[in-house]
Amino acid sequence: MRSRKSVSVALVALAVVVLLVALFSETVISSEKRNSIEAYQEVLIDETKALGIQDIINDRTDSDYVDYKTSGVSSTIKDSNYWIHIPLVELKLKGDEYLIEVSKPHLSQVEFFQVSKEGEVVKVIKTGRNRPFSSREIMYKSFLFELDSHHLDGELYLMINTESYLQAPTKLWTHDEFIKESTQSSLVLGVFYGALVIMIVYNSFLAFSLKEFKYLFYVLFVISFTCLQLVWDGYSYQYVWINASYWDTVANPFFISQSSLWLMAFNWSFFEVATRSKWLIRAYQAFFIAAVAASVSVFALPMASSIYAGASLSIVALMVSILSFVVSKPKNKSHFLYIAAWSVFFYMSVLSTMGGFNLIPYSILAVHGVKIGIIILIVFFSLALTFKINEIEELRIAEVEKGNLLKRLHMMSIKTTSIRKLDSLYQNMLQDYKEFTSYESMLICLASEDQTYDLIDQFAKITRVTLNTATIQMLDQKNADVTVGTDDFLKSLGITGAVSSLIIPLESRKNKTGFVLLHSKVQRTVSDQVKELLTDYTYQISMTIENIVLLDRLRLSAERDSLTTLYNRRTFFEKAQKLFSMGDEDDRFSIVMIDIDHFKRINDQFGHVAGDKVIVDIANLMIGNCPEHAVAGRYGGEEFIIAIRSNDSKRVEKTIDDLRKTIMETRFELSDSTTEQMTISSGIAFKTTATRSLDELIERADDMLYRAKDSGRNVVMVDEKE
Repeated sequence: MRSRKSVSVALVALAVVVLLVALFSETVISSEKRNSIEAYQEVLIDETKALGIQDIINDRTDSDYVDYKTSGVSSTIKDSNYWIHIPLVELKLKGDEYLIEVSKPHLSQVEFFQVSKEGEVVKVIKTGRNRPFSSREIMYKSFLFELDSHHLDGELYLMINTESYLQAPTKLWTHDEFIKESTQSSLVLGVFYGALVIMIVYNSFLAFSLKEFKYLFYVLFVISFTCLQLVWDGYSYQYVWINASYWDTVANPFFISQSSLWLMAFNWSFFEVATRSKWLIRAYQAFFIAAVAASVSVFALPMASSIYAGASLSIVALMVSILSFVVSKPKNKSHFLYIAAWSVFFYMSVLSTMGGFNLIPYSILAVHGVKIGIIILIVFFSLALTFKINEIEELRIAEVEKGNLLKRLHMMSIKTTSIRKLDSLYQNMLQDYKEFTSYESMLICLASEDQTYDLIDQFAKITRVTLNTATIQMLDQKNADVTVGTDDFLKSLGITGAVSSLIIPLESRKNKTGFVLLHSKVQRTVSDQVKELLTDYTYQISMTIENIVLLDRLRLSAERDSLTTLYNRRTFFEKAQKLFSMGDEDDRFSIVMIDIDHFKRINDQFGHVAGDKVIVDIANLMIGNCPEHAVAGRYGGEEFIIAIRSNDSKRVEKTIDDLRKTIMETRFELSDSTTEQMTISSGIAFKTTATRSLDELIERADDMLYRAKDSGRNVVMVDEKE
């Protein structure tokens, strides 16, 4: 909690400091503006867009112009023509070739007019983003014009129209200065975009190799931001979507919205927002809807509305991001650094956006805020990766140790899958404990239903003990952690002379079935990691024990009729088919069909509970009177079926008739005061050389059963077919 508060305070403090620097940095960087000629600029706003260069030269006076810096037109979004006047004579240019740069590449129309001191237009260049890139005098990302050196004492006019926000920072360069500046700028931008590409490739690799959505969202964010930077720097129109002026115009607000959208999607995954408060989830959902709507609306809304919507989204994204960090619970240093990295990066991006709207002075932080942010991001990200690699290495070492134990667990599970008796399983358990611990003595203590405990040592010797109440309460209060046994506890189990011991609960699906006790006559130490692995191992063993018991019950439930415990119909057919297919043709095999006579009357008169009791009682009599290797099952309702392999057909017939007599002589209790005599009818069919299938034999036995019922019931009918 303390580290989270410290990082939160540090980030907020950093944000405040950077904002203050941005607000008061204009005078600090004034010396860096030696090439800027904005101080000489005057602007005339032509809202009708009807004025031409001759109108400006002949019909406009100095009173029609206002100082550009104080005019308030910078960063406005308005469909007007802006005539910028620069008196070249005041620049005092002498004896060299000069370049005029308008360094904002997003301007829709830029028309360059150089006028001599006599008022004659000596040079005209018409270019802008709405015109082909080839219309530029010099093929460069921003607008670059060469002054006519013969008329450096005249006037310069720039007519600017833009669908985006207006900014017209003009600079004066000599050829040598421009070459030096552009070379340095290209180097910086090369490093900048190279870093972005590295981030995209690296995080894409992580996204697809680790299958982590947070990395994929981060990649989409960086791609969107890279596209936005290409638009801002003018490279998109020059190299990417060449001459696509409409798309280059809408791309600005589109990628602002997309950058905010994917960054927030990354935050959603990274901060696990789905597990946070409902109000934070709703805030993210509302943002996603707004971001998608803003991205789509750029193709329909006025450009001003689209830009303001995108800028608003980026500010809201910053606020929600900081809020997400505050309510999250960072777990390690890499987490803190990762959060700090993109937080600073996004904050610097917002400063750049704010500078574009003149919300803060258009200083070096506003101009290069994003690029400064990306540099900070790379540094922080490198540190985060360093910590992450260390953490991964530590986890790898732990996983190797755990993997060795898991291999043993796997081998143990292979052995236990073939074990059907629990006592054999217990012996294997104790042997495995001895292999991967230094304790030479151990036992398993299993709770019984009568509050006693069965102690099983490494020799599979079982001793039943009764623990005192205090010991039982102590065991009940233990959680799933490994603990040290006390002297009194060891004595209650009959263990003396033990110097060190460990108690490992046997617990599965929250059911405490006992514990494993490791003990030694010398001092033993076990690391926390080994204790954790022992707990996991014992839990797996507990699950195995529970599964064996459960499988036994399921096997019984799957094979047996739940009411009578005879084989159910499916199992009977499986076992009868095996008997039918066994032996040679001389072996006799028979099917017996049995039906309780007048059973419906019992259900109608005494109810289904009494009827079920009669079925159970008759089934028990069948079990007691059937031959040893016979297979008996419940065929359905009050019908039963028996498969018998015997060469003595007369003996089979006598056995079934004896069963009929036994049932007839038994009084069946139907209520507290009522008993009834019951009878059965039976049909027997023997396998012959002509019998083709078990189904055919059962059908013949069923025919005999119906004959027995038709003949008056309480008889055994035999198919005499040979």
